[in-house]
Amino acid sequence: MSRRYNSTYYQKTRLQVLQRDYNTCHYCGLEANTVDHLIPISKGGTDEASNMVACCSQCNSSKRDRMTPTFFERA
Repeated sequence: MSRRYNSTYYQKTRLQVLQRDYNTCHYCGLEANTVDHLIPISKGGTDEASNMVACCSQCNSSKRDRMTPTFFERA
């Protein structure tokens, strides 16, 4: 079974990532309240902590399913 559908695993990993990143958004430096997948699930990314960073809601919704370098290149 894929870890993607194991919400207990995801929630545990999410909390670990927020703690690891000191609840600071990887993109803008504000307070993070969610996590973002560096390689989106839709592009083959995983729910592993190494593929996730702390992120604020605004940056997370702005990035959507784009790869990180593309997100920074936006106009």
